[in-house]
Amino acid sequence: MLILYCATGCLGSLWFVFVMAWHVRAWCPLCLGSHVSNFLLLGALVAYEPRQESRQAAPPPGQARLAAVALCLAAAVGFAEWQGYRALAFAAERDEAAAALEQYVGDGQMIELSYFQQQQEELDLRDDDPMLQAAPGLRMTVVVFSDVECPHCARYHDFLFQDVRPLFDGHLQIVFKHFPLRSLHPHSSRAATALEAARLQDRFGEMYDLLRPRYAHLGAVDYSQLASQLGLDPIRFAADMESEAVHRRVLADLETAVRLGLTTTPSLFLNGRRLDRVMRAQLGFWKLRAQALRRERESKGQSW
Repeated sequence: MLILYCATGCLGSLWFVFVMAWHVRAWCPLCLGSHVSNFLLLGALVAYEPRQESRQAAPPPGQARLAAVALCLAAAVGFAEWQGYRALAFAAERDEAAAALEQYVGDGQMIELSYFQQQQEELDLRDDDPMLQAAPGLRMTVVVFSDVECPHCARYHDFLFQDVRPLFDGHLQIVFKHFPLRSLHPHSSRAATALEAARLQDRFGEMYDLLRPRYAHLGAVDYSQLASQLGLDPIRFAADMESEAVHRRVLADLETAVRLGLTTTPSLFLNGRRLDRVMRAQLGFWKLRAQALRRERESKGQSW
């Protein structure tokens, strides 16, 4: 019975070797070692199989121990094969996905097609949300859910304003939403309330420009000193930072982000459709969107 079990395992090994050779087209040393062990184990069991005349007698203690060890080894080899094959298949899928992504990144039209497959979301925009207004007429709106303590947000801000915004020649409206990831960035909520307090005195953008280079050291920021630097009313600024209204406003943005299923910053939406990491980082995608807006404006007699 034990030999039959091991022989079945060897047949499985032959199948796995065939899969590696013809389907995965890659070799896993762990898998190959387990398959070789299967055949060695079968050979050892055949060599120690008792003769016909002694089968009626009780097996010697050494043979019983060998059978137990063989059974344990067979189970271990089977588990190793299964895990090894899973790892190999995952690696193959990962490489295939990486190759597809590389092709996708280089094709702005494919990115644009993927963008239009995203559903439009309700983003709970308010009239007094901090925003960079666009020129009159047809425009596009990008909503940024950001965390002041997030280094990726700081870098993407430069890309958005220095590379993307000029493509739209003043016809891109940029709206800011708070999404402080407090579990990762313990000082982000405090910074968000400072931004809101500055917004109440029409200095949101200026405060953001001061905080962005300090994202790695927000715990040491003296907000009252920054308020004085911007010419804000220091007493009102300090009171607004602690006010329930400001905290409710930050919380409202946070609740919107949670409702939308956001987990990382920055998270962007263009005209209500979410932009994944590939979309938002590809200048070619933004160029296509700007060109489409220009054609639409010109078709309606609006200057660019």
